[in-house]
Parts: sequence; structure tokens; C-alpha cells
Amino acid sequence: MKQFYYFKNVHVFITLFTLLINITTVKGQDISTQTLPENLEEVSQAIVFNSGRFNLLIDTEGDIKSIQLKDGKEILRTGFTNQFVLNLPGQDPVSMSKFYTSEDYFVFATADNRFYATFDIKAHPAYTAFNLVDFYGDLPVGGTMEIKLPKSDAKAKALAYDYMTADQGEDSYIKIKFEHLWERYKGNTLGGFAIYTYSTEAEEDESILQAWGNEPMPHPVVAGEWNYERALQWIEDWKVMFEDQSVMYIAPENIEELPAFEKYLDMADVTTVNFFTNMWHGGFWPKDKLNWQVDGIFGSQQALKEYSQLQRSNDRSINIHYVSGGIGKADPMYAGEHLSDEFASWVDGTLVQDITDTEKEFYFKPAEDWYTVPEVMDGATTTFGKLSEPLPAFFKYFYLQVGKELMKIKNIESIEDGTWKFEIESRGIISTTMSSHQAGTNVKGILLAYNQVYVPDNNSALFMTVTDNFAALLNDCQVSNALFDGAEIHVFDGHWGFRKFAEQVYRKIDHPVVVRTSNGREPDTGYMEYKINSTKKYLTSPVGDHNKGRASLKLERNSTTHKTVHTPATNLLAAHFMLGVQAAANGRNYSILRPDPMFGITMDELLTYGKTEELLSLLPKWKAVGKLLSEEQRQQLKETQFYYQGKLDASYTTFELRELEKDFLLAPIQMMTQDPSVISDALEEDPNLQYFHMKQEDGMYAPKEKVTFGQTIALENKYHKQSPQFIVRVMQGDEDIVQPRFRIGDSFLSVNTMIRANAEHTQYIEYRGGKQAKVYDQNWNLKEEVDVIISGKFEVEEGYNTVVLESNNNATAAVELMLFTEGNAIVVQKKNRDASLSDLTVDGVTIPNFADSVYEYTVELAVGTTQVPEINGQAKDEKASLEITTAPSVPGTSIITVTAEDTDSKAEYKVHFEIEGGGINNANLSELYLNGLVYKDFDPSTISYVIVYNEEDFPKITAYTQDQRSTYIVEGEMQFGSTITITVTSESGLEKVYTLVIKREGALSLEDSKSTIKVFKNTNRTLSIQSESKLDGKEMAVYSISGQKVFDKELRGLQDTIDVKLKGLYLVHIYDRNSRSVHKVIF
Repeated sequence: MKQFYYFKNVHVFITLFTLLINITTVKGQDISTQTLPENLEEVSQAIVFNSGRFNLLIDTEGDIKSIQLKDGKEILRTGFTNQFVLNLPGQDPVSMSKFYTSEDYFVFATADNRFYATFDIKAHPAYTAFNLVDFYGDLPVGGTMEIKLPKSDAKAKALAYDYMTADQGEDSYIKIKFEHLWERYKGNTLGGFAIYTYSTEAEEDESILQAWGNEPMPHPVVAGEWNYERALQWIEDWKVMFEDQSVMYIAPENIEELPAFEKYLDMADVTTVNFFTNMWHGGFWPKDKLNWQVDGIFGSQQALKEYSQLQRSNDRSINIHYVSGGIGKADPMYAGEHLSDEFASWVDGTLVQDITDTEKEFYFKPAEDWYTVPEVMDGATTTFGKLSEPLPAFFKYFYLQVGKELMKIKNIESIEDGTWKFEIESRGIISTTMSSHQAGTNVKGILLAYNQVYVPDNNSALFMTVTDNFAALLNDCQVSNALFDGAEIHVFDGHWGFRKFAEQVYRKIDHPVVVRTSNGREPDTGYMEYKINSTKKYLTSPVGDHNKGRASLKLERNSTTHKTVHTPATNLLAAHFMLGVQAAANGRNYSILRPDPMFGITMDELLTYGKTEELLSLLPKWKAVGKLLSEEQRQQLKETQFYYQGKLDASYTTFELRELEKDFLLAPIQMMTQDPSVISDALEEDPNLQYFHMKQEDGMYAPKEKVTFGQTIALENKYHKQSPQFIVRVMQGDEDIVQPRFRIGDSFLSVNTMIRANAEHTQYIEYRGGKQAKVYDQNWNLKEEVDVIISGKFEVEEGYNTVVLESNNNATAAVELMLFTEGNAIVVQKKNRDASLSDLTVDGVTIPNFADSVYEYTVELAVGTTQVPEINGQAKDEKASLEITTAPSVPGTSIITVTAEDTDSKAEYKVHFEIEGGGINNANLSELYLNGLVYKDFDPSTISYVIVYNEEDFPKITAYTQDQRSTYIVEGEMQFGSTITITVTSESGLEKVYTLVIKREGALSLEDSKSTIKVFKNTNRTLSIQSESKLDGKEMAVYSISGQKVFDKELRGLQDTIDVKLKGLYLVHIYDRNSRSVHKVIF
């Protein structure tokens, strides 16, 4: 939504008078609580820090004079002073021109020795680290410290560590700013940064990963130690998770309706299901529930978690829309009678005198003498109170908290004795109670963002509580995104507030996520996946506005932003345009949503829209094309696109995707349009009328000409001479159209139908070539297919053509005409799905009766043969790959596995080798199965087995004989611990008996554990175990399907995450002396 955005630039307007006051009176941390650096020794000669790629030199005045590469190239530009600088309100910048050592640290100080910044500076192979370990000085509110290094090479950068440091560098300089150092005593970090150089993207990634693994930078929660190796593994897991980021936003009426969406999720081939705030929480802004509380259609966090686990089993995840960190006006724990004293405020102090529950004038003593009264009570443009910069306009600050009562301020007067006189408009507001209050009671001026929510103070325990609980929700439900809509509510006293909020969430997340603020950007701190080149390639999708680069499903309705405009249902040509934008950007977000808040598609919309299946099927097709496009083809698409209204996508061309057997075609289509000078009035009203584009809350837009039947217009065809196609939207009205006809020169096309007048809804006529046209209702449900009558060639020339809309009844009905032509299609070759062989040979000779569709063959070998013959094959498609597994001995089976170019399509060809005549006396089994799963440790020559089985019920035992003429019978009591016999009888009557004893390890009482313990795969390498009760005393064992134990571990707490390197189907046992639960997991 437009009003929710993350402020990047807040212009500060502070009067000179205010500045002069702040110079002498605005205080940060009290100097008496600070410790002066000890053992200071002045640096007497330049110090060089030697990293693996460059040398960094700091001279005796703390000036970073040189960053020199190993080949001698100097990075920094000459003629600049590169010292740390303090920016103090109302003063010129103050250089920190003294340079000391203090034990192992380096100290930069101002010339007057008022301020000291102590750093731990260390050179590492891929970077040099500057970690701020202490700052001493009476730093005023609003003061910052920065360093700026002008450079001649863009491939030298700084990496800011956390929310206290901001990277403000550009191609021509490195710049790091330390913000809010005056609040360092409130538990905030001090910050730091790393400087690095690189020559390739891989080297840059190495520098960032090394720093991320070694320095005090925010990182997610992982099992074991965080280090460089763990950072590498995290990035690889993140890539696996977000290879495909396609999303479908859904809006079920209730939880019972969720299963009905499954077929549409499959149809769209999305990997993520998105729930807007109203679905999982209820409403948009938090109101009467805890900020992180799950309600909405789910009713509980457990229900959301179970749905997430279901989707994980379907190889999908869930996303949720989150409005960042606000506290609702009726929050049950922090508002009303429980009004928290930890909300963001612009002033604090105490009552001067007792007041009754009705008094509306009283006096207040500010906590600090330098606090100032706002110039007005709404919309102030200068700093006031204790704030360090002007308050963003969306904050309301006329609220006063006295004890647990909230009041609305009418006016404030500053008194000469330093007190303030409050005039109150109303008391006991927002569900608080009018009360009497004693002198000395705490008073705060409270901020409400958008007049909707309270905001936790950036340094409060409540702030941490909200981040704790939001991160816990993401972890518990394995939500795959961290979205911060309304991020700007945390910037009431500087940008750092939101950086801190987002970073705290990141520090508590235990699984990979994608992240976005409401303006489409990632936060400036944490979320390192957005800084690393190898993962940035996964993040090229156009994002920002919900509709950007995404298809939308909309029924005909009035516009949400222009109420009088009756907007059309989804147009498929517009959908092709949006998905083409995604493909051109090499994006991975082929998604679909409702184009306006709350963005979820309802079941009614899916059922009512007539082209739902066709629309949803475009997503996987465009996804496939997006992966196949060459860079040249991608550029062809990009060259047709441009931005309008800032960063919104537009084009005069849409590329319609058409699938053939071996190729995809991208056919460029443009609407024939009138000369802009002819429709200047219409273009003045809507300048975007003649091109495909997106509207923020009305979705996809296809260009059209607004005309009437009986009208003659000149339309331009920008392609070669051809027969045009058209879509006509017949607008609401009271006039029938009999035999609509489209005349071009001496030719015409007549549609053999009558469009009956409809005062409520529009209708469509669509002609895509051939001998028939289709008539649809307002939501593209097919009403009839009708013949067309063509007289002449019905062609348009390149350039302008005269087009007349006619009808047999001389109708004058209003229509929106889309008359369009095509250019030459871009041909995109598919990846071949052919996994068949054209030849299969044994010792170089083609197997008799070979056919590509026959997958098993038997070859008899001469008596006495001991060497396994060599098999080989020839794939039909040269881009397919072969893997040959040779039988270990004869008799035995060799296998050729064919993998098609698309890597998903596979086929196995088996050749069974038998000794000639051996089948008569062959009483061997070839394979043994337990409940349909092959027992991989079976050997035909071994006749006795003790098998540990990992399921609750005794398995069904089946087998295959080496010779198909042999028979077998299974006998014995089918229960654990009993002896089972399998008697195999050959054709000649020879018998062979195999014996099995199947055991089950430990007690198997499942009823109290399986329902409360969840085992699921987080990533391809990570297994999660979650329990409603503590796992202490329980053990986990992982078995292959053949019964082999491959991993075990003792469990503790409510959840555990295990890194595994397995592939295939495994059985996970969670057990103790009293119970056991068994879970199947495919890696």
C-alpha cells in the first residue's frame, strides 16, 4: 500500500536557534559513567595492516593514507584527509586527529581530547576489521561519527557490521557512519566495519563470508558454532530453499476451505503459499490481539504450524504478511488498563502537582532541561522534545500518558521556570480510565504511527519481546519470509530503529528466509544473503509493489483507487506482459495474487473467473521459459520495457507465450493505437493509456481504444502487413449490437451474433484468427462460439489504417477496442524430456528384439561363464546422460539409467544375465521386499537373516525369483521374533529355504508420542524435530529402509535441528524406554 514505506531520506530542518541550544545543552550518556582509555601511547610512525589482498596504512594523525593492492596499485585518491570525523549538532565537523595505542587497541581522539574512539583493528586474509570497542566523550544527542575514504577503484568497499553502523558508500568513496552512539549505554552495540578489495565477484563473496563468519555481525541461529564454514553452509542451504520463489496469495473463507486450494497451487506450480495479515492474524494493523498472535482463519498458532508442515510435505512453504512491530490500541497485554510504559515517546518527565480525575490543566517537569515544546500539535517540521531529528509526518504526537491513563493534548505552553503547562482536550481515551494522579507521577508524550498503533521504544524490553515472539512464530511455523510492512514506524528517532528491529529478528531466525520491507528493499543490516553475489542472482525478481512482475487474478469491479472506473477482469495478454517482465529480469518469482488489499485470491474468484486454469498454467510455462532464455533473448524482452511513475514496469509490447512440442514461441503483440495528438484529452487524463503496465491496486493493464460502434478511427500497425486480431469489451448499456462488423478499407469481418444489452456488466468478443470468434461474459466465462464472415482479405497495412465499427442495427454502443498485430516470434528451445535409448548392446551387439519402450531383457550366457558381459547404450537425445551399473556377478542384473536433458525425466533399462539351462535348477531369490520396500542387504547366496524392522506393524513379505519359472511360498507366524521361511522351488523341483527373523527394537507404544513429535526436513541437509513436551531422555535413530542404523543422537529441549548428509528414504525413530515414534523422511 502506498502509505507504507521505509524512509531512506528524512530531510532535517532545524532552526539556528535550536541548534545553538543543542550545542550546549543536549546530552547523551553522562560523562561520569564513562571510563577514559588507559595506557595511551601516541603513535610515532605510520602503522601498516597487511591483509592478504592489500596493505592499509594509517599515519601518526589517524589518517588512513593508503590502501594499496599487492600489485602496487593505490586505491585511495590523493589530496584528501581520511580521518574519523565527529558530526556534532550545530558545529562544523570535528576531526579525530590524534592517534594512540592502548594495549592491543588503537585509539582515535579529537585534538582537544574530549572524545576517544577505541578500535580493535586486525588484518585478515580477505579484509581488515575495524571493531569499535569503546567510545568516550560527552557526545550530544544527534552526534555521529563517520569516516569517508575517496577512492579511484569501485572494487574496494566497506561492510557495515550491524544496526549501529550505516554503509553510505558510493562508487567514488567508502563511507561508514556510526549513528546513535549517544545511546550506546542503553545496551546497544557499538558497531564496526570491514574494508575489503576484490577483483572478481567470487573474491568479494569470500571477503564478505570471511567477515560474516569471524566478526561480531548478526547471523541466524544454528546448531553449534557460527564460523566461516557454517556461513558457507548456510548460504548453500539458502540457495536450495529459494531456487524457486513462486507464490500464490490465497484467501480462504475458513480453515476447512484450505484443501480446495491444493489443485490450484499445483496448477500454478508455486513453491510458496502466502497469507496476508487478515488471514493469519485478522485485519491489517494489530488491534485487539498481540502483535505476533495467530488468529484469522487459523485461530491458533498450532493450526498454522500444521498447515505449514503439510505444505512442507508438498515441497511448498508458507509466507505471511506482517505489519512491523506495532502494538494495537486494544492489545490485551500492553494497552488499555495495562498501558505499557515502554512505548516510543517524544518527551518524558513528571507531574509537578497532584491532579484530580477531571482536571484538564496541569504542570509538568521535563526530565531534561533541553527538551523543547513542539511548534504545533500536529505536523511539526522541526525537532522537538527529546527527538534527535524531525518526526515523520505519519506520527501523531498529541497523546500524553500519565501513569496508566492516556490523554489527548490540546496545547502546551513552556513556562520560564522550566516547567510545561499542558492543556488537555480529553482524558481517559483509547480504553484507559480517568484517574487522579499524584505529584511525581511519570508522564510521557506518546507517539502513534498512522494514528493506528503504539510503537515499542527502540531501547525497551518490549521491543525485544516483540522481536523474540515474531521470530519464534517464524521458526515454529517454518515461515519462509520475514516481511516488514510499515517498517517506517520504527524510525521515529532515526533510521537505525528499523535496522535494529529487523536485525534482532534475523538474529533469532533458525532457518533460511527471504526478506522485504514495504518498499521492496531488504533491511540495511543483517540478511547477508542480500549482500553476497552468488545469492543476489536468486534475487533479481522485480519486487516492491505486490503487483510488480506478478500476474493477478481479478474479477470485473470498480477500481479501488478510482471508484467510478469499472475495471475489467484479468486480461491474459496483460498477464503475459507481467510474467514476461519476470522472465526478462531472470527472476524466480512467478507468482499470482489478487491485485488489491488484502491480496489473497478467494475460492469464489477462482471459480468465477472463466480462464482460471489457463491463467494459472502460464506460471509454470513462463518459469520454464525464464530458465531457458539466452542473454540475447532476455535482452530482446528488456528492450521493449520501460519504467513509468518511478519504478513501475510498462511496455507497448506483450510477448504471448505459446507452447509447441519442441519449442516455446514468444510472439510480440502490440495494440493498434490512434495518433496521440488525436486523443490528447484522454491521454491528459490517463497518460498511460496506450501501453501495458501495472497499477498499484488495480493490477495488470492492457492498452485499449475507447470508441463507439458507428465510429471511424485511424489505428497504427507497427508490424508487417497481416490480418489483425481483436478483443472487444462491450460496455454496460441499454443497446443491443446485431452482427458486429469491423471494416478495414474494402474488407470486413462480421461476427455472426447479437450482443444483448446489459446495464450491469460488460461482455467480450474475442477473435484470434480462423473462422470463429468467442463471446464471453464480464469475467471471461464462455457464452458461445460463433462463426465469422470475412469479406476480402481483412488485413492491415504497416502504418495507419482506417477502421470502422459497424453493426446491422447501426448501434452506437460504447466499447473498449483492442485490435492487435504480431511481430516475429522469439523461438526458445525446450530442454528435451526424452530419457529413452535408441540402442542397447551386450558386448557390442544389439540385444535381440530391442525396443525403446521395453525396459527389461534377459540374456542367457554359456555354461561356465564367469565374466559379466559389458552393456552399453545410445540415448536418443544427445544431451541425455547415461549411468551404467554393472552386475557384480553372473547370474545378475546390469542397469542403464538414462537422465534426460531436463534432469527430471529418467528411465532404467535392466539386462538380467542367466546361465544357459541354469533356470531349470535355479531356486534363488533375486530380491526381498518388506511392505513393498526392497531389503537392500539381501544376497541370494545368504539363506538366513535377522532383520531389525522400523515400523509398528509387522511387514508384508514378498520376493522375486531369479528364474521367472521358479515359485516361492512364505510360511510361519507373522509376528515379530518368529521364524519365517521362504521356500523357493525351481522348475526341476529343486528347493531352497531362506529363513527370516524380523525384530523390532525397543518398546513401540506410539499413542503418546507420535501426535506430539513432528519430524520434517527444513532443507535438503537439515532435519528438524519439534515436540510439545520436552525431549529430554529421548533418543533419535535414523535407519535406512534396509534396516541399517546410519545416525543417532540424544535429544534435549523442545526442538532440535540436525545437519545430515543423506539421500533417499529414511526412517527416523524417536524413542525412550516407554514409547517410540517412527517418521518417514525423504532426503
